[in-house]
Parts: sequence; C-alpha cells; structure tokens
Amino acid sequence: TLANALDDRQAFYGFPDLVFEGDGQATVERLAAQCIADMKHVRPHGPYYIGGYSFGGIVAYEMARQLSEPGEDVPLLAM
Repeated sequence: TLANALDDRQAFYGFPDLVFEGDGQATVERLAAQCIADMKHVRPHGPYYIGGYSFGGIVAYEMARQLSEPGEDVPLLAM
C-alpha cells in the first residue's frame, strides 16, 4: 500500500522476510547490517528513507543508527 502511494520517481525497496544468512547467531545489529548490505547492493549511496513496523521497526531503527554513524544521510526513519 505504501509503495503504491509514492510518486513513480520515488524508489521503494522492501525486506518482507528478515532471514539471517549467517551462523544462527542472529541479532538486531547483524540483521540490520545484512539489510544495509543488501540495500547498498542496489543503491550504494543515500539519502535513505527507512521505515519498519513491529520487529521490522526495531531493525529499521538499527539500520538508521548504523548508516548515520559513518555519516550516511538518513533524513527519515518511520516506525
């Protein structure tokens, strides 16, 4: 629904299933880092408008934190 409400010029990428591809030691920090790596594969540089709900909101918050730390532009975090 959100993607359909956006302007056609606004890119929208979703992570419908947060599945950790690692050693079974999934943490919010590692899930966020994996999502960031996947996102940067498609869009290497921001700005990044990030959102999530329920557990995805926690991961979105961590993504925004990790991206902001080295100076990436995250003008919106929607939870």
